[in-house]
Amino acid sequence: MKDAPEFLYRYYRFDEYTETIFVNNEIYFQKPSKFNDPLDSKIAYARGLTLEEEQDFLKRNLPLVIPGLTEQDINKMSKDPLKVEQFFNDFCEKQDKRRDELGVYCLTTLKDNILMWAHYSDCHKGFCLEFDARDEFFRKQALPITYSRELPIRNIWERTVGDFQKNRERNAELLLTKAEDWKYENEWRIVYTPKQGGPGIHTFPEELLTGVILGFRISNENRNSIIEWCKNRAFKPNIYQAKPKDREFGLDIVPLESY
Repeated sequence: MKDAPEFLYRYYRFDEYTETIFVNNEIYFQKPSKFNDPLDSKIAYARGLTLEEEQDFLKRNLPLVIPGLTEQDINKMSKDPLKVEQFFNDFCEKQDKRRDELGVYCLTTLKDNILMWAHYSDCHKGFCLEFDARDEFFRKQALPITYSRELPIRNIWERTVGDFQKNRERNAELLLTKAEDWKYENEWRIVYTPKQGGPGIHTFPEELLTGVILGFRISNENRNSIIEWCKNRAFKPNIYQAKPKDREFGLDIVPLESY
């Protein structure tokens, strides 16, 4: 496990929801199916048991999956290879759908990555939030992404049938693996299960927003709006301006004058 960072950052484009971040401390936890990378959070399913072991598993757990079955029905279904295959396929399909019961908030340890400014902040016309990650809100919830060439594997027979909360927590763990191609983002994530509210709008403690970095191409109108919103906050964050370096590809993050 990586050491928890001092600060975590989130890049944004300026849109109709921007004001709610500064006025109401609202952040949005996304469904995995809405990620920009369609392979993000993809899982490889494995079985890992012999046919006989799978049939025995079904015999023990079918009553939990399909209440009301007679003993004769259970014996018949658990010994039918087609039923075993159907159970496997149905499980994989349900798990893929169940991922969207989870809400994900993506962060990074980087504030000056020119690719992320381009991809997530409207080609440097947006802004980047700086959060104090030492507080328990982030320290206990934000977890680092593992980057891999291989998909995370879920053995369906390890699943505790009927323990839906445990299964959802396992799904959350699997959301912390991404392709190596994204390693440059140095990402951390907070994953909320349905018990925690799942996808949608959530709030953060106001004092944890310690800084706002303005993109170097932000419009004067949007720049002035963010400054005004920050002035009206009980805990006023620092405001910085991103500026291109003079002699290399990169950005300097400098305190905003006259704030």
